[in-house]
Amino acid sequence: MSSSPWWLSSHDLLRQRRLQRGLSPVEAPLPEARLLLQQGGLLGLGLVVVVLLNWLLVAWWTQQREAELALLRDVPASLSSLQGRLAQESKQLKQLEDRNGALARGLASATSGSALLTQLQAATPAGVQLSELSVSGESLSLKGLAADPGAFARVNALALLLSASPLIQPAAVKVIKLNREPRQTASAPAAAAPVVPPVRWELVAGLARLSPTQQLIVLQRLGADGLARRLQTLASLGLLP
Repeated sequence: MSSSPWWLSSHDLLRQRRLQRGLSPVEAPLPEARLLLQQGGLLGLGLVVVVLLNWLLVAWWTQQREAELALLRDVPASLSSLQGRLAQESKQLKQLEDRNGALARGLASATSGSALLTQLQAATPAGVQLSELSVSGESLSLKGLAADPGAFARVNALALLLSASPLIQPAAVKVIKLNREPRQTASAPAAAAPVVPPVRWELVAGLARLSPTQQLIVLQRLGADGLARRLQTLASLGLLP
């Protein structure tokens, strides 16, 4: 850098003061204007870059918040849809539970054929023949023949024994038909004893309604192991009342 003009150096009013303070008698040269301009430009550019970065950061943050708000706006619709699906699936589950419960109750209330036959075999007196058996709902119908002596008493004994059975309703046992077969007209030797025809009878009864615990006891006593295991399985699954 060039030195100060002669007229400025000769009129340097601060020269004496610099000497008093122990400073250089010559005034330090001023920085060039171009250098000052470059420094100012760099400082201004830095400020612009900082502002731009801040703007970009704010724009990014705003975009993220808007995306989150968009997701939150979809929450009520999604929640309503999920509630609808939950209500529908709960209804279907309730229907399935009702059907399973009805099926389990039906299985538990169904009288075992083997147990019923075992009970009839034990209750049928000697001389009484069972020729027909039918079950409709909770109604039992029996038909057969009874031989003498005491054919009528044998049928009455059958009715009493059935009334004492745990599978039969005591008050629902009724003999609705009791008549003797007509005699045969075929010729026979005079010395032969007359043949007495059997008595034809018909009886109806009502099947008892037992709780699962009562049924299990009766079935185990009668040896109906299959139905007893079925009841135990239903009870272990919690399907029985």
